[in-house]
Amino acid sequence: MNTIRLRKRLIVHAEPEELAAELLRVESSVQDLEARERLARLDRAIAKLPSLERQVVVLRMRQELSFKQIAEVMDTPLGTVLSRMHLAKKRLKLAMETEYETGTHPRRTAPLLER
Repeated sequence: MNTIRLRKRLIVHAEPEELAAELLRVESSVQDLEARERLARLDRAIAKLPSLERQVVVLRMRQELSFKQIAEVMDTPLGTVLSRMHLAKKRLKLAMETEYETGTHPRRTAPLLER
């Protein structure tokens, strides 16, 4: 409660530069939260991929291996690795769009908007 009062005083008595700085801090924290949420959604979507597709995605995105290196590590033809990545990207895009549009949370099955 004291924080709210302090912020009200800051807003009423603050200089424009102070208000701009406070606004930037708030916007930055909101953007950080949104970025963390997008990453969490992506992690959930990656976890749901079929095993071989998930391996390719993890080796490419997290381990930063080239497709040729991934093919060697997985003892798989390069074309197969590229195909798995293509399929994984399509699945991830669909999963991300579906979760965003429905507003679902990982522990909920109903959209958040139906509350």
